[in-house]
Amino acid sequence: MAASRAIAEARPILTDMQTAVDARDVDALARLFDDGAVLIGTAGDGRDAEGLRRYVTAVASQPG
Repeated sequence: MAASRAIAEARPILTDMQTAVDARDVDALARLFDDGAVLIGTAGDGRDAEGLRRYVTAVASQPG
């Protein structure tokens, strides 16, 4: 049951994230992360607010 609850909680967040990526909306993507959030992925490293902004900008500006 815990897994299904976690999925139910994550689904709207992932939907918001995909919507922001599809719209190439950097501001909407950045708003999905709390202050102090750390984001490390294949497009870069967001260990601070500036790095997180660079990361989501890279994600939003990918072709296709």
